[in-house]
Amino acid sequence: ESSRPLRWPPLPCPRGPTPRTDAMPSTSERPWLHEAPQYGLRMLAAVDPDNPAVLRFAAPAEALPEDTRVSVLWPDSWGGRDGTTGAGWRLEARECGSGDLAAFAEGRGTAPQLELRLPAGGNGSKLWRCALLPCGATDVGEAAAVLHVHGAPSERRVTWMALTTLEPPPISEAAAALVPAFSDAQRFEAEYASLLPPALRSRGFGVELELLVVPPDRTEHFTKTSELRAAIAAAGLAARLEHWSVAVDPSVEPFLPASAAAACAVAVPPAPAEWAELMVRRKGCTSVELKSPPPPRELRLGRGALADVRLAAALLRWRGCAAPDCGERGAAAMLHCHVNVRSSEGGGELLCARELLSVFCAWLQFEHVAASLARSWVRRDRWCAPLYATGPEFSFSDKPWAQGGHRPLPPHLLDAPAFLCRAHTLWRGECCALASEEERVQRLFAVTPGRLASLNVEAVLKTGTYEFRRHHATTCGDAARNWCLFCVAFVEAARPGDGACLGRGAEALLDAQSPEQALTRLREAQLLATREGLVALLARVLGEGEARALVEAMAAESCV
Repeated sequence: ESSRPLRWPPLPCPRGPTPRTDAMPSTSERPWLHEAPQYGLRMLAAVDPDNPAVLRFAAPAEALPEDTRVSVLWPDSWGGRDGTTGAGWRLEARECGSGDLAAFAEGRGTAPQLELRLPAGGNGSKLWRCALLPCGATDVGEAAAVLHVHGAPSERRVTWMALTTLEPPPISEAAAALVPAFSDAQRFEAEYASLLPPALRSRGFGVELELLVVPPDRTEHFTKTSELRAAIAAAGLAARLEHWSVAVDPSVEPFLPASAAAACAVAVPPAPAEWAELMVRRKGCTSVELKSPPPPRELRLGRGALADVRLAAALLRWRGCAAPDCGERGAAAMLHCHVNVRSSEGGGELLCARELLSVFCAWLQFEHVAASLARSWVRRDRWCAPLYATGPEFSFSDKPWAQGGHRPLPPHLLDAPAFLCRAHTLWRGECCALASEEERVQRLFAVTPGRLASLNVEAVLKTGTYEFRRHHATTCGDAARNWCLFCVAFVEAARPGDGACLGRGAEALLDAQSPEQALTRLREAQLLATREGLVALLARVLGEGEARALVEAMAAESCV
């Protein structure tokens, strides 16, 4: 993960007392739920079937069971400390999207052995919320442990890594192909943007695209920057892309052998065997991150930004690139989108504190729906960890195939409930006495779930943006374009918080009588969120037809 954020200008701190860095409560030692095989192990088996972690569970890797077992593990010191001695426990699984009970098991005593079996299916898009509840309890807020379990994807769709070529053509040939394609894209996107609401057209955003590319010395250039500059100049596209930057990003991982071989096999024309050898070595490919310009030249829909995003991806494709999937450390490369919400240097009306919280609550509600629109390996990844209304389930240090367990999580990290409880308390207390909107924003976002969540709200105070992190790396211009449009439209559609969502945005949080009541509402909203609900939200700014087409196009690129 690159430590260099998108270069939006830093925001000035308001006058007044320095915001405190209140520590949120950490997770105490309690029972926990264990899935076998873990979702991350299935991902690892697909890209590295001979990995020792895979073979320890199943040899060969094809022997991994299709169904998933969920069981309760009790700490050695457990002894009915919650007062449930003899009352018994209930382990249940409810399907996200409908809330229907999929399976349950009950047992008496302080530490009964309970287990559920959840079927494969849905290409990994199915998600169950498993909860360990005292017998008689109905609210998941009373659960001693919660775990979200993804269905096992039956297909990895490795062809979608979009390996284009590791033998890039001459720059002149690339320029001849790019110019007419870009002209067509410009005309289409200009007409499309003219139909959007003015607030949507003017909101600024930025893109960070991580990829593997051909080393510049194989194209007679010393650096990747000089190579791309030459291609931009040859194509006569300097006015569009000259302010984009490209830099080496060591966080981007090379392919694993199985993925490299599969990608080469589906390349058109089929790639020679030596390409696979290059793709698995750090010296065989160069790890880069392509960034759009910061304000005042940031991307905006009204400036033809969607055509620029497609052009940038196409330029890299013509210079030889590939999008790796995942490895031992999780997702190998990502696509991030920063949407301006508080920077006066960027385009768009600034969001007030209530609107910022409304967008966060809406994202929390549609967390698992948005995850289903991405590739399977980023749905439970540490670089874009899910924000569950029931609390965090693993930490960044956990291996992808061994997530969760009894180890306490770091205070506040990935803890959406703690963030929301703190926001509710501050809104009902200190924030009422603060004179300016900027002071309220500074106070509310002084402590966040961290930058490695699927929605990075820590960026609000650093760059004035919300960073949407859950998208796999791609060399497909249409996929990158759709993700950017989705993120900008989501912010604009969710900011009112006036009842468009089941969770009712900020109203569900700030107008609740207590933090517990707010969390109850949001947990229910997240469990019952559907793709149709997401379409209805986006339709507020895109229209029903365009919103549905966008969501369906994103789903087609995923493993669904």
